[in-house]
Amino acid sequence: MAQISTRPARATPPSPWLSDVLREHRTDLRAAERRWWKSKDPADLRKYQSLFATFSDNVKSAKTCYYQNKTNSTTNTRSLFRTFNTLLCPPPPPPDTSLTADVFTTFFTNKVTTISNTFSAPHHVKHLSPVCNSSVSMFSPLTDTEVSKLLLSNHPTTCSLDPIPSHLLQAISPSILPALTHIINTSLLTGTFPTTFKQARATPLLKKPALNPTQIEHYRPVSLIPFMAKTLEMAVFNQISAYVSQNKLMDDN
Repeated sequence: MAQISTRPARATPPSPWLSDVLREHRTDLRAAERRWWKSKDPADLRKYQSLFATFSDNVKSAKTCYYQNKTNSTTNTRSLFRTFNTLLCPPPPPPDTSLTADVFTTFFTNKVTTISNTFSAPHHVKHLSPVCNSSVSMFSPLTDTEVSKLLLSNHPTTCSLDPIPSHLLQAISPSILPALTHIINTSLLTGTFPTTFKQARATPLLKKPALNPTQIEHYRPVSLIPFMAKTLEMAVFNQISAYVSQNKLMDDN
């Protein structure tokens, strides 16, 4: 009886231009590479090099065709800019090994303190009489349909703090929608933001790809929060935004 083995799940999704035909070519290429490593025969090496050149050309053509179709079919300016930004700005190099998590934490904490100390004490401002007589005493609970709309409208970015991937949560949301609605409504009606939703995973990113990655001042912190926390934030934002707009409390600027 064969022994059951496990393998880790893929951390990143496959390339969108990688078709079934290219996958078959890649399988043949890897088989040719193993054959050459085992035999060390020059003929096997030439065959491997020929397959590698063909595979590289096919991948390049497929990638070019994919981005041409994507840019030609995209009408959303924001999505189009994101596509060009991905192509023109490759991922930055990893941070220097000497820049540990403790070093980043100390630097960013001190930076916030330094910025706060530059502000002078606020002057006494005479409060004007309120122009709106209505007030918000509590948030309104949401229906299952409203919660489902919020879940599916959010971009499924996954944080390491999420118990399951965001795209999977969206896929199974119809089955667990009553529980999700209960979590959000309980938070809205009690005025309590769950403690687990207050946690974030901070990642240091280079401000510009061309900057020196060994200089800590060239980094900025980016916080990733759980997917459900973003959903709850959007529920609160929608109600506050509607109240401010309806009562004309938004400043013109």
